[in-house]
Amino acid sequence: MASLSGAYVTVEDLLELAFSSRSQRRNQRRLAKRTGLILSKSRGRGLDFDEVRQYQPGDDVRNIDWKVTARLQKPHTKIFKEEQERPCIFVVDQSQSMFFGSKVRLKSVLCAELLARLAWSSLLHKDKVGGLIQSNSDIDIIKPRRSKRTVAHLLNTTAISNQKLVASDRPGSDNQLIWERTLLSLRRMASTNNSLVFLSDFLTVNDDTWNRLLALRHHNQLKIYFLFDPLERELPPANRYSVSDGISTFEFNSGETRSKQQYRDRFEERVRKMQDDCTQFSIPFYALSTEDDLEQTVLNA
Repeated sequence: MASLSGAYVTVEDLLELAFSSRSQRRNQRRLAKRTGLILSKSRGRGLDFDEVRQYQPGDDVRNIDWKVTARLQKPHTKIFKEEQERPCIFVVDQSQSMFFGSKVRLKSVLCAELLARLAWSSLLHKDKVGGLIQSNSDIDIIKPRRSKRTVAHLLNTTAISNQKLVASDRPGSDNQLIWERTLLSLRRMASTNNSLVFLSDFLTVNDDTWNRLLALRHHNQLKIYFLFDPLERELPPANRYSVSDGISTFEFNSGETRSKQQYRDRFEERVRKMQDDCTQFSIPFYALSTEDDLEQTVLNA
């Protein structure tokens, strides 16, 4: 199924993306076979390194740490612990700042499509899936479960929030309060060992909220998907334009070179700071545009 377009999504659009996720999974399996990778059909869990201790009778000799053994002149072995399951919790932004777009679709639609593709993919990998959907005035919470019904509930709630967005509304201080409530709900819902996936333009996130968001990494795995529109990065070709938010209209001239450069610099500085923060804490950071084809994009939940 091709990428979604337009100003709104329906739950039917999002449910159909399940077939696309299955197709991508089959393609990954075929590629893995051609490149010699072995994929197990069983769920299984990986192993995380825990510590090095002195060798004891019965330990697997394949796990002997030869460097430590040579240094201490006594056999030492690496000890591993079973990797725990990480439920995948999506934080989905369907607030007013997302109701904007100049290419292909609005950011709110990009966000909903991205959620659907990642959620179906996570379920195919046998992960528990849940989420928090924030609108202009409320937060809907779907607890993570390993079921198609839960994913469908998550996508239906997202579609309902998406369809409530209208051009006559404006982002306000309430959006910042919604983010604070979202993080508070996350701390209660996902205390430890969850995969937290944020899908947003982060326009209404101030520095303090951003830092508290990043602090969730201490007990969980974080991934950040930054969503934007090309018009937020670059002004259009030189001309006079009339822009409306549904209430008021203003005109601007995009032909001033200095203004265009300042506009671009502000956007790039904002993205660079977010990316640098994520890199510092080893948090995966992805930037996606409303004109990107998600069918051709490698996505990771």
